[in-house]
Amino acid sequence: MEDGNLLFYFFVIFFSAKIMGEICVRLKMPAIIGELMAGVLLGNYVLGIIDYSNHVLMSIAEIGVIFLMFHVGLEIRVKDLFAVGRTAVLVGILGAMLPLVLGFACMFFLGYQFVESLFVATAVLATSVGISVKVLQDLG
Repeated sequence: MEDGNLLFYFFVIFFSAKIMGEICVRLKMPAIIGELMAGVLLGNYVLGIIDYSNHVLMSIAEIGVIFLMFHVGLEIRVKDLFAVGRTAVLVGILGAMLPLVLGFACMFFLGYQFVESLFVATAVLATSVGISVKVLQDLG
């Protein structure tokens, strides 16, 4: 990807993410699922439309995560944290344990050794705070 085409690529990324997010919302799923699916579809491994190795794109993505955290920090009140406490704990536990257990089970039953299965399970563990924040934000 050339830096000159950066605006076009941003348009494609944002438009695709918005459309896929809206589809997921209509299907009663969090918008972040559709946004992630759009990224996978556009990325190097499926359609190959967007080359994510561009340093400018990566820098702007990191700035986007910073803005997301800042925006959420401005909106959160302590009273709201206590109101969604159980939901937040459930999302946190399921968001970490479910991929860990499923990743380990899949690899172990495919015949891999314990250590290899554990390594892959920790690799698929969803540790992105941005994703958890977006899911909690969508839940209200």
